[in-house]
Amino acid sequence: MQIEWHSVLLPWHFENAKQLLHQIENHTNIPSDQLSLLCCFFLSYPLAFFQSQIPSIPIKHYVNVFIGITMAQFVYNIAWLHSLFTSIVTYYILKWLPIRYSCIVAFLFNMEYLAFLHIFRMTNDYNGWKMDCTTSQMIIVIKLTSFAINFYDGQVKTTTKTDENDSLQLSRMKTIWKALAITELPSLMEFLGYIFCFTTFFAGPCFEYRIYSDAVRGSQFIYYGKRVSVSLLRPALRKCAIGIFFMVLVAAFGSYSDLSAAFHQELSFGMRMIRVVVALFITRCKYYCAWKLAEGATILTGAGFEGFASDGTVIGFDGVDNIDIIGFETAQNFRGLARSWNKGTQMWLERYVYSRTNTLFLTYLCSAVWHGFYPGYYIFFLSLPLVTTINRRVRRHIRPLFVDNEECLTLKKRIYDYVGVVCTLCTINYLAVSFVILSWEESLRSYQSLYFYGHIAIAFTYFISMLFPSQSKAKQL
Repeated sequence: MQIEWHSVLLPWHFENAKQLLHQIENHTNIPSDQLSLLCCFFLSYPLAFFQSQIPSIPIKHYVNVFIGITMAQFVYNIAWLHSLFTSIVTYYILKWLPIRYSCIVAFLFNMEYLAFLHIFRMTNDYNGWKMDCTTSQMIIVIKLTSFAINFYDGQVKTTTKTDENDSLQLSRMKTIWKALAITELPSLMEFLGYIFCFTTFFAGPCFEYRIYSDAVRGSQFIYYGKRVSVSLLRPALRKCAIGIFFMVLVAAFGSYSDLSAAFHQELSFGMRMIRVVVALFITRCKYYCAWKLAEGATILTGAGFEGFASDGTVIGFDGVDNIDIIGFETAQNFRGLARSWNKGTQMWLERYVYSRTNTLFLTYLCSAVWHGFYPGYYIFFLSLPLVTTINRRVRRHIRPLFVDNEECLTLKKRIYDYVGVVCTLCTINYLAVSFVILSWEESLRSYQSLYFYGHIAIAFTYFISMLFPSQSKAKQL
């Protein structure tokens, strides 16, 4: 008799639960893998509350690991072993290798392993959207690499030492590095508790090890030496309600998220644009749902608490906020978009890639590799430096013609702001087509169907900005 060793070693298959999910899928047309993910999100709320009530810190770490692995087994079967393998390898890289090499080796190892998983997924499920361990591994790569660099900062003090020649931005960044530095390697179980924290394992939010450590110990609730009781239930349920709202939207209008349906030849250009905007909004709603549900459960663990003001009042509970929905949907420029979308990833790129290399191209390249190797990602990300350059030129050359004083909300400034929102929305909805469609041929066919209006508008804006001198130089003259 042939022995299935994976069944012996990992006997949890949740067959009854998965059969029930398949039955629900048949009635709702919601894929069973997404239903299993939703189950984990909602189960995280009572489990997070239970975890927060455990008095023993070591037991909290064990609970995080056990629940995180159990949920991963439920969603991914044994594929979560990739996450365990990379976590243990990273831990011992930091423990055994010389400190001057360890963080670089850990960073490259995790990025290469993630690249391998992306390639494996592409070869087995090209253009597919089925949940697999690669999704969680993307979150874990952020945790592992940021942990490695923070540990390096804790051992090599010169990296966080400010210098009088540092720019204001770099000086602020070094202050953040110093606050997040890890001076001592934690135990393996504490490390795995951070990596497998069940409220963040599937969709983030990504946050630093120091935040996790403070949440487990409850040290963020200490004000002037006294522990203050703070109610976490209301802000957690508020996030949950937002997540449920977008879940209902997706359930009701999910059929409109099919982006390929927007490019039928019989549709007029105006109707195509409307279908693209609606399809991409419903697609974003899926992210809004997952992120807000995860944020709410994470708040119950204490990780989202922002601390106390000088008068003892609570600052807020957005410490692990991963998405500013209103900020993204009404952004006036691409900088506002980037600051509002997937904040954990943006923060990781800023703190550990851009501020360390000071190279925008490497930052976008790292972001593209992190997302995967579909051509659509590279069409999208390689367009961003050009859009960023144009944003800067418009701000220097054209914006001063409309905005004389930042504090005065004049009619000209309102017009400029409204036009900025519309242009930003049209541009991101155009560029994001390749991000969702993924393949090279379909992306080009889709852009052709839209008459390449986005690329034409980008080039036109660039040439228009050349007609106006920089207002700062004009004032000097």
